[in-house]
Amino acid sequence: MIVGALLLFIIVYLKGISGSISSNSLSDSMSSISSAIQSLKLIPPCYYIAMVLCLYVCFFSIINTRKHKDIKTTILAGLSGINVLLLIINFKTISTIQSLLSLDLSDVFSGKISSGLVSDAYNILKNPEETVNSLILALGFGAVILAYSIYLFVTYYKKEQQTYETISLNSLKKTNAANKKDTLSFTRKQKTIGCLVIGLLLAMGIGYYIWDDYLNYTNIDLAKNINLSYKGISGEAYIDDVTNNVEYDKSNKEIADFVNSIEYNYSKDENLENGDSVTVTTVYNKDTADKLKLHVTSASKVIKVENLIHRFKEAKEVPKDTIALIKDKALTYLKNEYTNDYYETYRFSYCGTYLVKYNKKDSLVAVFKDNHTSKDYYDTVTTSTDYYYYEITNVNSDLNNETFGNYSTYKSMLKDNEDEYIKRDDDIASSLHNINSEITEDVIEVD
Repeated sequence: MIVGALLLFIIVYLKGISGSISSNSLSDSMSSISSAIQSLKLIPPCYYIAMVLCLYVCFFSIINTRKHKDIKTTILAGLSGINVLLLIINFKTISTIQSLLSLDLSDVFSGKISSGLVSDAYNILKNPEETVNSLILALGFGAVILAYSIYLFVTYYKKEQQTYETISLNSLKKTNAANKKDTLSFTRKQKTIGCLVIGLLLAMGIGYYIWDDYLNYTNIDLAKNINLSYKGISGEAYIDDVTNNVEYDKSNKEIADFVNSIEYNYSKDENLENGDSVTVTTVYNKDTADKLKLHVTSASKVIKVENLIHRFKEAKEVPKDTIALIKDKALTYLKNEYTNDYYETYRFSYCGTYLVKYNKKDSLVAVFKDNHTSKDYYDTVTTSTDYYYYEITNVNSDLNNETFGNYSTYKSMLKDNEDEYIKRDDDIASSLHNINSEITEDVIEVD
């Protein structure tokens, strides 16, 4: 009866506080709230006392059920057991409320509140209706125990039975006088069963909180689908954008907001070249993740930089398709630019393709030799040998037939250091140092 009375008292007490606040005028609202806070501090201790007493009621009811095999006591044991579970389930809510009530207002306004308490309060306020209903169920169940206890008291008082010591204090005294051993001592088996039941109830309550705090989480991988895009060529590239298709319940707005708030840190984000490894680390709000019960399984990812457009370092890196492309473009240009007629005859032959390297760029150059014949008005024939070059500037691995239009080309005849046109194959390589005003670092024959 004490358990039910305590729980019923809490409900009535809360109702009285609520009515007191609502009946006050707006001018008295602050003092009413302050008074209500002080009054509410009485609730948690009453709750704890009721929970402990309920454990004892359950224990003694089970002992008496084992001893006397009475259905009424069995029902009381079942009701009190259920009430213990309900009270344990709401224990954390009451504990959080007690912690909030014990806060000083100065701590609240200055933000000196532990993140754990903020998280617990958030979980309560996140589903206030569910929290209130759970508390009402636990407290209201006390009224059921109270009513049933009164029923048992009246029933066994009238029948003057001496069996249920925990129901009537007078019965306990009479039984003590008649058979002290029966009432004050229990068999080892009875004690074991009682302890096991209490232990089971406590284990169920503790297990629930362990599950809720440490196991009731949704796994989320924040890094698995991270992809990077780059701008620039290898050695000069930088991270242009990051995409991350995180897998989660897209219908959950709170998780969606959490995912959209993620930022990224990079171990290196500029002067990237093929073969570099970039560690991408997600930066997220851990408190928010805890509130949403998200367990982050992976927060970083190592990405290997590859497929960047790159300069050619040596002859073997130049694709055969690229060599064939420049040969075709050069020969087409020469045949269109220098057409044969009665007076002029051009006979072009391919001499080779060269990679001309500068400090910050490269050129690909195709060289053709022209065994030229010309006639004058009197049909006098003159022969000469000239060397023509066709240059594609700023060449790199992106050069192909589709991208050719993005590159600049230059065409002319090869000259030596004395600004004279060369006449021998042996002078081709040295003359390629003179096709640009920029200092040439190297000339590499690729074909």
